[in-house]
Order: sequence, then structure tokens, then C-alpha cells
Amino acid sequence: MISTMYIRLEGIFGMAMGTSATYIYVFVLFGAFLMRMGGGEFFMGLAQAVLGGFRGGPAKVAVLASAFFATITGQGAANVAATGVVTIPTMIKTGYPRKIAGAIEASASIGGQITPPIMGASAFLMADFLGIRYFDVCMAAIIPSFFFFLSIYLIADLEAAKNGLTGLSKEERPRVGPILRQGWHFIVPILVLLYFLSVTQVSPARGAVYGAFSFVPFWLGRELVARRPIDLRKVLDALIDASKSAVLIAVACASVGIIMNVTDITGLGLKFTSLIINYAGGNLYILLMLTMCASLLLGLGLPTVVSYMIVAILVAPALTKMGILPIAAHLFCLYFAVISDITPPTAISCYVAGAIAKESGMRVAFQACRIALPGFIVPYVFVQAPALMMEGSAIKIIYGVIVVSMGVLGLAVGLSGYWFSKITPIERILAVLGGISLIHPSVYTDAIGVGFLGLVGVLSWLRRARLRVTK
Repeated sequence: MISTMYIRLEGIFGMAMGTSATYIYVFVLFGAFLMRMGGGEFFMGLAQAVLGGFRGGPAKVAVLASAFFATITGQGAANVAATGVVTIPTMIKTGYPRKIAGAIEASASIGGQITPPIMGASAFLMADFLGIRYFDVCMAAIIPSFFFFLSIYLIADLEAAKNGLTGLSKEERPRVGPILRQGWHFIVPILVLLYFLSVTQVSPARGAVYGAFSFVPFWLGRELVARRPIDLRKVLDALIDASKSAVLIAVACASVGIIMNVTDITGLGLKFTSLIINYAGGNLYILLMLTMCASLLLGLGLPTVVSYMIVAILVAPALTKMGILPIAAHLFCLYFAVISDITPPTAISCYVAGAIAKESGMRVAFQACRIALPGFIVPYVFVQAPALMMEGSAIKIIYGVIVVSMGVLGLAVGLSGYWFSKITPIERILAVLGGISLIHPSVYTDAIGVGFLGLVGVLSWLRRARLRVTK
């Protein structure tokens, strides 16, 4: 046991630690440089300029800013801390209750670990574990991450409409033109990274290095043109930040290596796979629910990367034996390991958001679960619909995106209790049932879902029309 754990390349210094040293550190360094050089302020300002003027603008800014920050952090609590100090007080100022403001920010921020092109450490481990390119993992995650952010965006919009909230005034929000002129160079390294990952298809580590180096001449040029002194302390601070984050990730990866080795030596993986299939009784939905519960429970006390790998090692093989694509099975495990970051009682991101909002972290966590509820359902969709993971023809992919988007809208309407006007409890139930029907991959359920959602939409629109006439 000591030999395999500490000496051979199978335990602590196994695949997980190798991935941490080879790929993850470079991406952490990439993100640290962008943050220290002012990338965070640029993305926040861009989000405010684009969405700040719409109803519920601050909440939409939180969603868009978290999606932007996802490209350079990949961590839920870090996203909350970085963007929440601006978005949460602004949401409260424009009329959002404190717990809702914190919940929207926390829910949006956890999406960083499932959003390409720079996902969390788990995505790199997934690529190595499955023996596929990191680019393939990113491609599979694009549409599911879109649905996740779409659901939160829709609920933020409907909550704002229900409470009569407005956006930021013209004086309070920046303009897109000046923001882009001052910070366009922050977009360059991300575009360079995407080019090398998708077109030339070099290794992720090399792509991240090229992306980081491409930023340097543009940054230096901007500083010289503005006649600002070159602050080399930012470079040192970025190296320090990256090293601190990399150490924490390396410890988690070492733990994963121990778990993987013990599972292999004892034969626990094979035994657990057959055991959980027997408990599920051959029913795919029961197996998926057991997997979800395992991911959420492990995520209560473990980092995302560790809880994901445990479930991926023990349960993902059972999902593939039931006919699910390996990449879909692993993304399913990852989604719920990420979502565990906002589920009580140890919802770390919610406690960070609660501290900023000056509200109970537990109250924020319960509201975050309600807001992110469509995100709990999305994984059940893509494991049964390969088109949502870029598998299949363009027509199937487009059809799947449109139908599931309508389903997400139905769930958002039912959860918020508002569409064109406030809806009744029965209409909320119909909206939720319609959303679930549309999300289920079947032509018959799609027709039922469209009927339910259309009925709720017509009733809500007529109610709003009557209210206008009365006024």
C-alpha cells in the first residue's frame, strides 16, 4: 500500500496530480494575470454597460458578470467575492430583497466551473480520465452551461417585473464604447486561447501559455501610451495568487489520487457499480437520482473536484452501462458536485453572498436553490439527449436548444409566479408541468408542454390587458 501510494505513479503522484501540475496551474496563472491586470473591472464594467439599463438590470449584470468571470476564475466562492461586492449592494439599492440579491449572485457564480473555455479543475481531470481532448469537454459543456445561465437570467428578469423594479439610470451605468476602448486588450488572450484550443488544437497548457503571453505586449502598450509607470508588482502578485490557488488544488488532486488508487486496488469500483445498478433496479431515472444525491451529499463537506471524482469513479461506470455516453455521465456527476456549493447546510458561496448582503447565509441558500432549480433538471436532459452535447446533426441540436429553452422558461415562470402579469397557483403548476414536459426528450411531451405553456401565456397576457383597460 505504501509503495503504490507514495512511490509509484498510481497514488498521490498519479493522474490527478499530474493533471494539476501540467494543465491546471497554467490556467490558474492565466486567470490570475488577467485579474491582477484589471480584467475583473473590465468585465464588470462591460456587463453593467450591456445590461444595466434593463429592468432588474443589476441582477442581470450579476449573471453576465459571473459568466464573464467564469472564463478567468472557475470557482464559485471566488466569483461571489469578486463580483458580489458590486452587484449585491446595487441589487439591494434598486429594490431586490437582500436574500434574493445574494441568492442570484451565488447561483450565477457557481456556473463558472461548468462554463467553457476555462472551466474548473474538474474539467481537466475529466478529459484525462476519459482519454479525450479538453476541447471536447468544452464543446460538450457549452449548451448545458447556456441553459444554466438562461434559467437564472429569466428568473432574475421575472422577479424584477413582478416587483416593478427598474434598471440603473443612464448616469449610473457606463457606456459600452469607452469600456471597450479602455479594456479591449483583456479580450485578446481569451480569443487567442480559443483559437489554439479549437483551430490549431494544441494542448490546453500550451494554449493557455500562448494566451497569457499574447496579453503582455498589449498590456505594456496600453500602459506606455497612457504614460503610466509599469507596475511589476502586479506580475509578482499574480504569481503569488496563482501559487496559493494551485497549492489548494494540488492537495485536492492528491486526495483524488489516493481515492482512485484505493478503489482500483480493492476492486471497490466494480463492486459499487454492480451494487448501485441493483439498487436502481435497472431504472435509469432512479440511478440518476441516486447519483445526484451522492454528488450533493459528498459536496457538502468536500471540494468540488474531490466530490466529482469520487462519484465519477464509483457511479459513472454504472451510468455508462445503462447506455449513457461517458462524457454525459461525467458531466452529470460534475453538475451536481458544483450545485452542492449552494445547497444547505454548507453552501459556501451562499455564506459569502450572505455576508456581503448582510443576510443569513442559510436564507440565501434556500432562495438560491429555488432560483437554480432549473439547473437541477438540466443534467437529466442532456444525459438523454446527446444533441445537447453537440452530438448529432445541426437540425437536432437547434431543435433541442429551442425546445429546452422553452422548458426552462416554463420552469422560471412557475417558480417566480409571473409572466406578463402575476399568475395563479394553478397556472404556476401548469407552467412547471409544461416546462418539465418540454425538457423531456419526446415529441409527444413537447406538444403537451407547448400547450400548457401557451395556455399560461395567453391567460397571463389577457390578465395584463384587462388591468390596463381598468387603469
